[in-house]
Amino acid sequence: MRRRGAYRILQTHHAFFIDDSPLSSILVKLTILHAAKMLQDFYPKKIFPRKALFSEEDFWEDEQLKFRDWRVVRRRELMFQESNSTKIQMEIQECQAQPQPQNWPWSLEESNILIENISYYQRMIETIERAKSLGPVKLPKAPKRKVQDLFKEKLGKKKKQTITTPEELHTFLMSRKADLSKTISRQKFSFNIEGDPVKQLQEAYKHLGRHNAQGMLFNILFGDFLNALRDWFISAKVNTTWDTWLSTQIDISIPHARKLRQLSNLLKGFQGFLNINVSINDILSKQELIKQMLAIDQFATFWRQVDIIPADDELTPSQEV
Repeated sequence: MRRRGAYRILQTHHAFFIDDSPLSSILVKLTILHAAKMLQDFYPKKIFPRKALFSEEDFWEDEQLKFRDWRVVRRRELMFQESNSTKIQMEIQECQAQPQPQNWPWSLEESNILIENISYYQRMIETIERAKSLGPVKLPKAPKRKVQDLFKEKLGKKKKQTITTPEELHTFLMSRKADLSKTISRQKFSFNIEGDPVKQLQEAYKHLGRHNAQGMLFNILFGDFLNALRDWFISAKVNTTWDTWLSTQIDISIPHARKLRQLSNLLKGFQGFLNINVSINDILSKQELIKQMLAIDQFATFWRQVDIIPADDELTPSQEV
């Protein structure tokens, strides 16, 4: 009866494997292995506990249901593996179909990049082979000049621009200055898609920039106040820590309070930063470069200049971009 039950599972699902594809062949083997596992589980030493819950017929019916669910999951996994394998083969064939120049005109520097990366990947393969028997090992150091960047450059794909010099940073920050002499209107964010979408886009973005710049103004001034308040706290010799005292007075995270104080210390005396549309994190991530920029007299003079930031009742209503 036990063998008949296992055979019935094979017979019931035989229609599932009607083609000669590699996937079908693998699934047939999996089915046989699964049926063999069930026979092993149903040997006398394991049958008695099951008898309390299942009749022999119910046992095989239950196993059929388990197998059906298991088969669906395994089939999806195998189909995914096969589709990936097919995709890789197609990519290889596509590359092979493209014209392959005998001698690509690499420059000497580019050739060195290729050689460095070839050496790196060869050592990486050898290292992984050793790891198969030895376990985790130290990986080889990757080359500073990556072959991916070289290929992207050759294919005309521009690398993401990064600010690396004081001059570039100065130019960028100047472009982010906002006019805080004009109001910020919430009405500009009541959008109507039936109107002029470009005009709405430009006006809203202008007001958003002023809002962000005003946030930078508040952050710097509040950071100034926190620094002064901390000096007072130290001189008052309060019987607790600064972090504990501050968190009991206002609902502020200690890391954020530190960022505000750090921002104030970094930009102290340079009031030209009070109206820039840049986030705190962006500024603090460029601390060293900002210090280099402000060490240059020309840039330091510019950023010490105070832009006109009128009081609330002196703001000019802004209806235009």
